[in-house]
Amino acid sequence: MSLIRKSSDEALSFSVELIHSYKSFWNHFSSYALQKPMDPEENGDWFSHTDIEIIVDETVDHLVAKWDQKHPYNTYCPYIDQETGIRAVTGCVAIAAGQLLYFLHDKLGIPSQMVSSGYCVGDIDNYSREFFNYSTAAWSYMSKNYAGAYGNANFEALMLGNIGAIINMHYREKYSWAIPKNIMDDLLPYYGLTCERDDYDEGIVKQSLEENMPVVVSASDCLIPVDGDIHCFVIDGYRKTHEEYTTYHYWVPDDGEPDFDPDHQSYYTTSRSDTEINSIKINWGWSSQWTSGINDGWYTLTDDWLTTLNNDTQTWNHHRVIYHSFSLSTD
Repeated sequence: MSLIRKSSDEALSFSVELIHSYKSFWNHFSSYALQKPMDPEENGDWFSHTDIEIIVDETVDHLVAKWDQKHPYNTYCPYIDQETGIRAVTGCVAIAAGQLLYFLHDKLGIPSQMVSSGYCVGDIDNYSREFFNYSTAAWSYMSKNYAGAYGNANFEALMLGNIGAIINMHYREKYSWAIPKNIMDDLLPYYGLTCERDDYDEGIVKQSLEENMPVVVSASDCLIPVDGDIHCFVIDGYRKTHEEYTTYHYWVPDDGEPDFDPDHQSYYTTSRSDTEINSIKINWGWSSQWTSGINDGWYTLTDDWLTTLNNDTQTWNHHRVIYHSFSLSTD
């Protein structure tokens, strides 16, 4: 409850409960008094309270593909154990980059072709790989949606394996890692693309999303990260909202009882905020996000970005770096 004009202490000695009990009465008649009336002759003051309603104007769920680091997307990664047939994961940098390239192919027409054949043999300590037969048709065999643990994602896996080779992915038993900056320095130039790199800036993120362009992020849950302590993911969804304010004004005489005379004592005013992006979706590159909805909620632009994976909670709020403004290279 906010005081519109300063009053004496005696004027403030009214019951809040009483005012709320009369709310439905003066709210019913407030439409007849949109303009502030003249002050009544008795002594008192104008008081007000404001109701806020959040209106969702636009929602974009996920711009880029919904993939995962494990089977079937790691089909062209080296084996952890050849006897069991288990392969190393693709690595988060490869997944973020692959999802980005899939999006940019549709958005910009580049890359126009992608590998359609290849192999990767050997284990993480000793392996060889090669990718070839670039084809425009390869894209038509890929899907934006998660294929499932036993689904077919052969062409996605070919691209992800090839990306791993380009960005120098290091494959390990429990994780795979690469330097996120290799996306900008090695992968994008390889396909005739470019981008910009900055420390995390919510203004840049909002501008990119306004243009329906994703933002690749690298961040850590550690102050001093090493290898797998850095995660690479994509901000690829947003929600635009605005707030509508209805402020109800009413006269409280010095005797302490609110006067809700609709003819001249009560009125309301309305206003609204600008429409803007205030929530984002983050594509973590984990299958649990697509199968069970874990970590697929809305985040603010500035919060800690908590995730839960395998009963482990992490906060991705250290060393945030963004890659944005993806475009065709002019070199």
